[in-house]
Amino acid sequence: MKKFLVFICTVMMITFAFCGCSENTPTVNGDTSKATYYNFETDCQVNVANPPFDHYAAKGRDGYFLLSDGYLYFADIESQSATILCNKPNCLHNSVYYNTECNAHIGVDGSITYNEGYIYYIGDSAETMDGSALMRVATDGSGIREAVCSKEHITNEWDVHRGCFYNAYREYRLEDKLENINISRLVIEKVSLSSNGETEILFDSVDFLQDSSFSYLAVFDDYLYYSYQYYTEKDELIDKLICYDLSSNTEKEVAIPEGDNNPYEFGISYIYPLGDKLIFKAGYEIYRCDLNSENIEKVMTLEDEYHNIFTDGTYLYEDNFANFLNSELLSIEKADSRQLKVYDSNLKLIDTLDVGDYELSFRPVDDKCFLSMDQNGKFSCFDKTEIGSINGGVWEEKPIEIVN
Repeated sequence: MKKFLVFICTVMMITFAFCGCSENTPTVNGDTSKATYYNFETDCQVNVANPPFDHYAAKGRDGYFLLSDGYLYFADIESQSATILCNKPNCLHNSVYYNTECNAHIGVDGSITYNEGYIYYIGDSAETMDGSALMRVATDGSGIREAVCSKEHITNEWDVHRGCFYNAYREYRLEDKLENINISRLVIEKVSLSSNGETEILFDSVDFLQDSSFSYLAVFDDYLYYSYQYYTEKDELIDKLICYDLSSNTEKEVAIPEGDNNPYEFGISYIYPLGDKLIFKAGYEIYRCDLNSENIEKVMTLEDEYHNIFTDGTYLYEDNFANFLNSELLSIEKADSRQLKVYDSNLKLIDTLDVGDYELSFRPVDDKCFLSMDQNGKFSCFDKTEIGSINGGVWEEKPIEIVN
């Protein structure tokens, strides 16, 4: 059973790759997203990337922040250029290997997010060798950074949303070295970003669960979504997705509609905003629901269960990447090229984009552009204003020049 899970997780990693606390109230977004409750300045930027992969791009007030090889950059899409986030005179920046004196150097290659004037990331706790700290850095290139809060456990999943830090972690124990069995207590905290740092426990498994882990965490308006999995004593895999109402402090499990015989293998995945609704994927079926997970309905069937979906709040994208690149591993028919089908918020097909042999993951930051980065740290963008006019043609990749 566990060997089968390893295979399933590998497949999930491949298909995934392409894929409240303050007084703020939901308002019509002043930027570009058609998700009417969504505000890039204050809300969790979950549509930047798909877990479990790193969020290396985030939208700020005047442009986009990018992370590559431990250094932060500010990207101007109009000029197709990126400037290293350092204003230190005569600094050699990243031209010197691991230049820790550069203001742009934060020393991590994990996820970043932008929220109300700061770039947030997870670093090592200064208080314990085994813990994590939520760090934030100024966006003016001064390199001024601070630890917002430090925790004694390693953060697994996290978000910053409307004045709060949502932190999911495991308290880990290895039970049997020979059988490689571990058990973990799973916890989600909500930590105020104000000076008092007040902490509230939203979820606590209490029991130590076998081979347990978090796989998803995101906040939409006043609703926290998180998923976790574990094995029972009978070696059965349990996979749960929970919707937590932050205004009433109540929770409920999200499930496909009763009576729907969808034989999905991977449980529910890909939870994204689309218009004023949420979209999620189960097998090759697509479901839509209200923000509070009510009124779940099946709205689409993908061409193939290995197709990925993602959204930017305005459009839904269906990606055949797994069929194009990993057909041999998945024992499926190889696609001639990588293509993205684009649907509007009413799930009407409006365009098909051919991206040729493009093998990298996209970051659907907003409805202006996709951002991408290759293994050598090269940035590129794809112009979303062209959607609706490509009609199956090639979608041109536009390089972003790094200017130090």
